[in-house]
Amino acid sequence: MPIANIIVIGKTGVGKSSLINSVFRGDFARTGVGRPVTENIKVIKKEGVPL
Repeated sequence: MPIANIIVIGKTGVGKSSLINSVFRGDFARTGVGRPVTENIKVIKKEGVPL
């Protein structure tokens, strides 16, 4: 099965990391309130999901 690459972009504090955690049902991206949490590009993989 081919692997899909997904890029999530948006302004600071709009819920990109929360969206990733919700869609993939796990704690893959750190989240927080107030100050920005994710500061770098991060590759996220989940066993059994071709992404």
